[in-house]
Amino acid sequence: MPYYQMISVPQAYRLLHGPYGTRILDVRDSWAYEEGHIPGAVHVPMAQVGYRVPRLMPGRQRPILIYCQGGGKSRVAAQVLAVLGYRKLYCIDGFPRPLFGSAAGN
Repeated sequence: MPYYQMISVPQAYRLLHGPYGTRILDVRDSWAYEEGHIPGAVHVPMAQVGYRVPRLMPGRQRPILIYCQGGGKSRVAAQVLAVLGYRKLYCIDGFPRPLFGSAAGN
């Protein structure tokens, strides 16, 4: 059973604005993150997910919303995090441009 779920941009919006304490993980390349990202997102390039996320995002039962450019890297990141014991993982299916500027009260 996978411990991650693919969700749409509207579902991600609801997750971010709900009472869940959702954390946001951007696994795109640095240049893409610098061009724009969801406010409050923690940037960890895909190659560093396995060793940086446990230090940056302890508490493996809190939800994490993972995104990339198209969905592929976020799925791989979710699989890595599931192996590390994270259980509430959500990947945005596609590029979440509509969410840029919508999180963290903006």
